[in-house]
Formats: sequence, structure tokens, C-alpha cells
Amino acid sequence: MDAGTFATRAAAGLATFWHNAFADTWTTIRTALEQDLARRADTMTRKGVGYLLGGLHPRLSFDGDQLHFASRFTETCHLEGEDLVLTPTVFGWPTFSLQVCDPTNAIITFPASGVADGPPGRGPLATLLGSSRALILADLGVPRSTDELSRRHSLAPATVSYHLRVMFKAGLLLRSREGHHVRYRRSPHGQLISEHGE
Repeated sequence: MDAGTFATRAAAGLATFWHNAFADTWTTIRTALEQDLARRADTMTRKGVGYLLGGLHPRLSFDGDQLHFASRFTETCHLEGEDLVLTPTVFGWPTFSLQVCDPTNAIITFPASGVADGPPGRGPLATLLGSSRALILADLGVPRSTDELSRRHSLAPATVSYHLRVMFKAGLLLRSREGHHVRYRRSPHGQLISEHGE
């Protein structure tokens, strides 16, 4: 600290850790987290915050007024008027973490749905569709453009475009235009196949 080199050394250490531990699997991890957040947001929009909170983990329930956490410890915290941060994780599945002792820093960390099944695009779905199409389909829980998919999966834009056209014609995808970009996402049929075919 006194020499002024700590920040540089810490950044270099984090970069080394990133490359050794996460770089190769980050696309899969990020996809799992983004898809979980999209599903949770959809659940909250359609069924309300209470339903969302009660569905985060089997040990967590919400009775309309209080959030209950099944534990051998008995503790009551008051969070009225405070923020409650919900954080999906892919580490330590299916563990669950609750930090509400400090109402100003209340966090619930829950397992992202689907991470126990392993990386997408390597199961029976890949045998049926091909690994590239299975990977793209698994990554379309949220709308994405051809260029974005190309960057995320290191595939040529023309290749991605071809796979998207095939899956769109098969009814697995929906598409919408946002400005100059066309974005694709899974259709209900594609969602069903993605969930049950991996």
C-alpha cells in the first residue's frame, strides 16, 4: 500500500484468476444468469413480487406480509422501507444464502435456475439440432441480434444468420425489430424444446 503498487498487483491477480477460472466458461455462466433474471422478471410481472419471493428456493416462503426462511436459527429482521437485493448465482448450486441482518444491505443469493443441467448445447438437443443451433437456441432466453450471437459464440455472422433462419422457419424462434436491429428469442415452442431437450 505504501509503495503505491497494491492496485496494480491486485488487478493483475484478478486478471490471472479470471483467465484461469472463468474465461472459458463465462459465456455459459453469463447466459445462465441473464436467462434466470429474464424468467424472474417475467414471473414478477405476471404473478407479483410475493410469488417471485416464494419461488426462489424451497427453504424460502412469503405469506403476503413476511418472508420466512427455514433454518435452525430464529431471528427476526425488519426490512420495511429498505431495499432487498436478489442475486442469482451459479456457484455452489443448490446452496442458498440470506443476508438480512443489516437491513441497509439485505441480500438474498439464490441458485440460478437450470445451472444444474450443465452447459447448454451438449445433450440430446445438440444431437437433434446440431451443437451450434442448440447453443444459439439455449442463449435466446432473452432477445439477441445476429451480431451479438456471433460475438458471444465466436461464429461467423453468416453462419448465425443461417441457423436463425432455419430455427425461425421451424417455429422455434420469434423475431422483432428494434431500430436497425432484428432480435430473436425463443418462441413458446422453442422454450419447451430447450427446457426438455438438453
